[in-house]
Amino acid sequence: MEMTDQARQALVLAAGTAHGLGEQPVDSYHLLIGLAEAEGGARHALDLDPARLRAVDRPAGLATAKTVVDRARAAVGDRTTTSELLLAVLEVDAAAVAVLRDAGVDPEALRAAAAGHDTCCGERGDGDVRAAVAEVIADVRELPGRGPAVVRTIVGLVPYLVLYVVVLAVAWKTSGPELILVVAAAAVLLRLATAGLVARGRLGREVAGLPAVQFRAGELRPLLDRLELRELTILLHPSVTVDRCYRWGRRGWVILSAPVAAHPDTLRFVLWHEMAHLARRDGPIRGMRATLLIALGTAAVLSFDVRAILVAVVGGLLVTSAGHWWQEISCDRLAVARTGPGGIQEWVDVFQPSSVRGLLTHPPAAWRTRIARTAPAAPGSTA
Repeated sequence: MEMTDQARQALVLAAGTAHGLGEQPVDSYHLLIGLAEAEGGARHALDLDPARLRAVDRPAGLATAKTVVDRARAAVGDRTTTSELLLAVLEVDAAAVAVLRDAGVDPEALRAAAAGHDTCCGERGDGDVRAAVAEVIADVRELPGRGPAVVRTIVGLVPYLVLYVVVLAVAWKTSGPELILVVAAAAVLLRLATAGLVARGRLGREVAGLPAVQFRAGELRPLLDRLELRELTILLHPSVTVDRCYRWGRRGWVILSAPVAAHPDTLRFVLWHEMAHLARRDGPIRGMRATLLIALGTAAVLSFDVRAILVAVVGGLLVTSAGHWWQEISCDRLAVARTGPGGIQEWVDVFQPSSVRGLLTHPPAAWRTRIARTAPAAPGSTA
């Protein structure tokens, strides 16, 4: 059963109240007392001493706590909060509403207060993330489509083809072109055969046990359509600067650092940045670059030509790093255009990404900030 820790606490307290009174099953009367005692939005909405509820005689015909929980789950379709349990009580149980009136609570005012406390009090833990995702959905057309991604993929192959030609020319008289071509082709085939298993295993280990941000059914549909995904999972990681995304077929994952998610401006910048990576298909393109680099390096090494090895290793690393840097800067500029420069500046100042990001894949943070600030603000953005 997906519910917040505070909602679980309210149910435990309700069960304790029922046990203490010798009453079974646990019903909405006991649950109201639990909601008034447990931390969370319902307690703030009720603003009521639990003793006042205990002083009211328990009426007959109360709904069971299970009925209330099932109603709340059916209504929200994600992690149930204490506020949503309270709203469910008000909806399904007239006897419980009478209890509240006897305790001096106006049910209509309480309903409005509970709705206002749905995402407050740190209970859901992902309210800011959901709000940031809603912002992306509202401007989802700003994310690039498939066409530019295809063009980038084709253009990205050109430097590697040039390197292959140079390696062939250098090693022509030592090992001959046949060895270079056969070894490179074999390396590419081996990489393609094993990369999927390796990537799936690594992804499985990375996301195992991470809490997922919950969304209502259909809430992500505009974003899924733009990204051409069947499923998108957004997860929170307790560590700092682990923000990243993965795209595998028609599924996507975005991992956000929980400390970053606690800073709204940084969160908006990072989320737009990762969504841009997904829209640009940067993950698969990086995989293609890695495959070509490994194949080129393997072929050069087995040629036993020092000049070919130097061209493959030095040239391959420079070309690959340049491609990675261009991806990061492009996504930074899109994110800054949508959210303004405050998010990237806070991200650099507070989380110091340069201390954990390798220069082979990410440009220096100071460069990223300087270049991203040149991005023109998009029409209708909050920049």
